[in-house]
Amino acid sequence: MTNTHTTHTIITTTARMGSKSRVVTVRTNRTAFRALWFAAVVVTALFAIGVELDRQGRFDSSAALLVPRLFQGDSLETLARKAIQRGDNGAGELLARELVARRPIPAEGLSLYANALLANGNDETGASVLQAAAGRGWRDRFVQRIVIISALQQGTPEIAANRVAGLWRLGERGEWLKNLTRITLEAPGGLAAFERTLIDNDAHIATDFLSWGAANLPLTTVKRLAPQISAHHSKFDCVRFSAQTDRLIRNGRINSSMVVWDTFCMSPHREDAGQLRFTSIEAVPGPLDWRYRENPGVDVNLQQDSDDTVLHYASSDPLLKMIASRYLTLEPGRYDFRVGNVASSSGVDLRLNCIARDVIVGMKPELGESGRWSFQVPAECPVQQLSISVRSGIGEIDRIAVSQTGN
Repeated sequence: MTNTHTTHTIITTTARMGSKSRVVTVRTNRTAFRALWFAAVVVTALFAIGVELDRQGRFDSSAALLVPRLFQGDSLETLARKAIQRGDNGAGELLARELVARRPIPAEGLSLYANALLANGNDETGASVLQAAAGRGWRDRFVQRIVIISALQQGTPEIAANRVAGLWRLGERGEWLKNLTRITLEAPGGLAAFERTLIDNDAHIATDFLSWGAANLPLTTVKRLAPQISAHHSKFDCVRFSAQTDRLIRNGRINSSMVVWDTFCMSPHREDAGQLRFTSIEAVPGPLDWRYRENPGVDVNLQQDSDDTVLHYASSDPLLKMIASRYLTLEPGRYDFRVGNVASSSGVDLRLNCIARDVIVGMKPELGESGRWSFQVPAECPVQQLSISVRSGIGEIDRIAVSQTGN
């Protein structure tokens, strides 16, 4: 009996000790798990901070200096570029080389490395690295610029034209590209090479390129390219171009603007010689179309009357207000302007200004009978602006007849 009781006591004690051991083990495991979980959270947070700081370092050089070496990526690009910009080409080369070692695929790192090598006089290796960067993509504009310049220097306009056209399509509009575009088109074979890059439905080349070209390229080049681009059914924004024609004309580019307008946006009506007919207010005005002004207290509308469009106006303002204007390209000489159906109750005034390189010089009329004005157009005035102004009253004007009466 005693032995049995002793055995039971030993078993009970052992069981209790085992239970306590299991409790201690569970508590120890929980503590270790919590420590590991906390450590993982801290490591993840530090990693996230390092990555985010590296991203910020791409745009902020002060942040790039704070990025730990382990996390340096985008910040290396910033540090390398800053080193090259301040003339420390040795440091720039080392930083760019490390950037390429960590990120060998993007062209930006290769571009910086090539730039540093060339700056340090290592032309052969630099040219090789630059060539590799050129084949990695179009995002790095420095590489594309060097490729275009190199192609022009080596007499291969096909490569230059291909890069120029591609950059226009990617949305690049920097002055450096526009300058290289002009040089490429003026180079032997450059214009023909550029024409071979044209594709169908090319909205980027059409509106943006021709708007710039009308202001900067020779007239012969615009005359050649506009029909070629139109033949590829490229979409052209006539509304945007219309807003630029005033500036083009005042800068002496009326012929180029007319070529582009007539190619893509020509109005359905054609004007008779010597008859300045009014065009619709709703129509998008071309370089030589009427443009109508909005003035408080002045109402202007157009009505079709037989074969003519008649301008009706009603003004409650006693001051002279311009209601319509348009550009002309009259040859030097004396001209009569006759206005029909002018209400005598309202003072109508015609003015003809000479437009010369954004300088407006007024020409005084020689007044005759009512509704008739005579102007002398000088030889140095290739473009003129005709304007109609009215005072308080109601009236209507149909076509304006223009006739040359002398030299």
